[in-house]
Amino acid sequence: MRNIYLNRIDLVKKSIVNDKSAVFISKIKKLDWRGYHVESLKDGRKIIIIKPGGKTSKRKERHDFLVLIQSVDKRELWQISHSQLYDDLKNKLKKELKAARLILHALKKVYEGKEPNNILKRRKLETVTGQSAELILKTYKWIWAQEDINYPPPKNKGRAYSYEGWNYNYDKKKLERKRNGIIHLINKANKKWKEAKQKRR
Repeated sequence: MRNIYLNRIDLVKKSIVNDKSAVFISKIKKLDWRGYHVESLKDGRKIIIIKPGGKTSKRKERHDFLVLIQSVDKRELWQISHSQLYDDLKNKLKKELKAARLILHALKKVYEGKEPNNILKRRKLETVTGQSAELILKTYKWIWAQEDINYPPPKNKGRAYSYEGWNYNYDKKKLERKRNGIIHLINKANKKWKEAKQKRR
């Protein structure tokens, strides 16, 4: 289910190049509280962030932010989530293995700090089901930044939460690794690809 808000918002265009270092995060932390247009999509939609986000904090400063997709007419804001994108990728794996595998391997590069635009220039990533490769790569860039800010390593998992599939078990009061991370989809795609190649022989 999508969280859709009907609201126009005043935005400032801001470009911050992806990087898996403290530099990328520090640039985001320095942003004032407001809305920012951070990525453009070929279909006319925009990826925006709104700071501060919804996380509560006892700290004097709050650096959490929301990641949203703004519609072409600027009337709708979709608060996109890892679970929605994860389900989209799972569906792609069922219906178009080759395309899904390429997108997942590109996504690994984004996780490692590569800029989505540079990946998209070098690789032909096309899909016929669900969300575009462009939206997936560019959105995860900001979801992973959000996780690095809210759950900073090394004390916490940061972007590894959604990439490796970590969840907090409130009954046991500890983190547990589940099979719902991007790395699990990559492994599944590689396994299916290998099996398909063996069948073709």
